[in-house]
Amino acid sequence: MKKKVKEFLTLICVMFFFVFFYSCKTTDRSLKSENKSERTERLISVTLLSLSDLEVSNAKTTITLFGYDKLMADAEATLICEKEIYISKLPCTVELQLPTEPEALIYPKISSRENVNYYLSVYGDLNTNGKQDKGDIKINFDQGFPNIDINSKDPQIIYIKNI
Repeated sequence: MKKKVKEFLTLICVMFFFVFFYSCKTTDRSLKSENKSERTERLISVTLLSLSDLEVSNAKTTITLFGYDKLMADAEATLICEKEIYISKLPCTVELQLPTEPEALIYPKISSRENVNYYLSVYGDLNTNGKQDKGDIKINFDQGFPNIDINSKDPQIIYIKNI
């Protein structure tokens, strides 16, 4: 009799283990499929403009998106994504592909998503000498800081000028 009770208890424990294990596995699969649906490609569109006539004939230009926590004093911004393009005329519209969770890349770790700011850096080597010097292009800070709203569906305008 004792042997049958032991076998019965063992069987119940094994069944409980399999039911628990299977339910956890099912939950994991559903979470993974939910995450896949959230991981759609995210693009931001940026239009580069100049208030002056710039000769940009096939200029190799690097556009870099940075992110930072605006509540952290003296913390460096983190590179989120970068794209090299060749500009043949202005205005020029560029699409940057964002990582799935750009805020997760920011270091030091952000306090909350609401505190994240993003901005662009633009540098074009117009004179093709490989140095940042006179004749190249950069952000025109006279027209404002190049903040970027990564949730915007509309092209965001960034002004550039000669160094």
